[in-house]
Amino acid sequence: MFERTSVNVLLDNPQEIVHLKDSFNVEDISVEGLAYHVQGPAVFEVDMAHTGDGVLVYGTVSLPTRVACVRCLEEFDFELFSHFEVLFFLKPTFDEEGDELPSADEMGYIALFDELYAALRVEAPFAPICGDDCKGLCPVCGANLNEESCDCSNKPDPHHPFAGLADLIKPED
Repeated sequence: MFERTSVNVLLDNPQEIVHLKDSFNVEDISVEGLAYHVQGPAVFEVDMAHTGDGVLVYGTVSLPTRVACVRCLEEFDFELFSHFEVLFFLKPTFDEEGDELPSADEMGYIALFDELYAALRVEAPFAPICGDDCKGLCPVCGANLNEESCDCSNKPDPHHPFAGLADLIKPED
């Protein structure tokens, strides 16, 4: 796995645009306790350009994963994909809160992996759904409503806190 990427060619030739296309391995990603199981290498394609104050890196990164649907709990393939842009300053730079912004080190290297990984994590949904038509699980018996039907939802629960409201609805003649 690469950790640092040299930007020295851009520092020596500010008019250049450097194009990188590569892949790297990453471990499973966890977001709010939800595991995205990695199915292959992350693939990125970026362009890097000298901006005067730093190096602008922009492009795409994608990662094939497998994750459980929050409605039906079945695992499905999900591609994490991000368009991203990040400016690496040539000297250590801090924001208003005092946090250090991405910057090149004294040898002319940037931590591109960290930014690519962050871009993937940001794109991971907190509640992934296998499809817009996912029916989920029956709240009574737990049946996967995508695979089978049940009549639990047709039976009123007399102990439900809103069960008394059913008496207010008159069937149409």
